[in-house]
Amino acid sequence: MHPLFERLGGGSPGARGSEGPAKVQDLRQLLAGLDPQARTKQLQTVIATQVAAILGLDGPGQVLPEATFKESGIDSLMALELRNRLATAAGLRLAATLTYDQPTPAALAAYLNDALFPDGGAPDADTAAIDEPKVRALLASLSLSALREADLLAPMLQLALHPSGTAPPQATDLATASADELVALALRTQE
Repeated sequence: MHPLFERLGGGSPGARGSEGPAKVQDLRQLLAGLDPQARTKQLQTVIATQVAAILGLDGPGQVLPEATFKESGIDSLMALELRNRLATAAGLRLAATLTYDQPTPAALAAYLNDALFPDGGAPDADTAAIDEPKVRALLASLSLSALREADLLAPMLQLALHPSGTAPPQATDLATASADELVALALRTQE
């Protein structure tokens, strides 16, 4: 490579691309063990590290999470370089307008978190390790309208009334029952 191009940094494209899959796996594994807020914070660090490298800064601490990329000194070509680096690191196809659509490291971190973990990154439920009081508290926090909208109210009530799965015909249509009818039905089953 010509010495002038070496000073521009970034190395050869082939060298950077050859590390891609391992880094993608490492990033996903690192993030998978974290809660959503910690993942977003870690992604902000990854983004700040890449921005610092592109701008030739001493480290990611010099990149403010709420400052726009433009304010930080990222121009359109640098924005594409950042997009390419993040796409490689995350294993995602990212739009060329990435830094314009998500103009700050904080916004971009939230976007990448959602793209990498569309289900919120919730761990798979291990039914042997479920804490019953916690589940009951979570279920109690749900509104009847939310359960109705998700089409979960009727199946949950059927299961509560008849845990064996054999339910007799209902006199009350659970999908259209009022809140008072549902409470009365629930209280009857606790006796």
